[in-house]
Amino acid sequence: MCIVLFRTDWKLTLLLFAFMPIIFGVAAGFRALARRVTKRGMKATADVNAAIKETISGISIAKNFRQEESIFVSFDESNQQSYQVNIRRGFVLSLVFPTLNALSGAIARARVPHNSALLSTPDRHSCRSGSCAVASQACRFHKRRCGGCGTDRRRAG
Repeated sequence: MCIVLFRTDWKLTLLLFAFMPIIFGVAAGFRALARRVTKRGMKATADVNAAIKETISGISIAKNFRQEESIFVSFDESNQQSYQVNIRRGFVLSLVFPTLNALSGAIARARVPHNSALLSTPDRHSCRSGSCAVASQACRFHKRRCGGCGTDRRRAG
């Protein structure tokens, strides 16, 4: 694939390769951050589940010694911690794609001067009808024949 990119437009390919480390760096940063907050979220969920299990298994003892309030306070604390951690987790995971989309927009903006330089090249063919103003260097994927006059671009000068 690299060979095809280089043969198509080597300047644009080098620009693409210049931005690849930035994209990979941002993605790796989000990966580490997402792993950390997901691990915290799972630990908080495990704490809540452990508190529920402990409460259910010791409900008769708690009733005998009138400790319902202290059990509720410890469960509520675990539940609030789980809620806060999972809010942070959702925030981090919801930022991944908007950030990568903004980065791709910035990269596309950096390509604009390169693309406009290609379109302004003086390498045009002479069209019999006078309606063709397409640069032959602008896009190598277009047909080799001019759509307006049928001039073969390989022979046109």
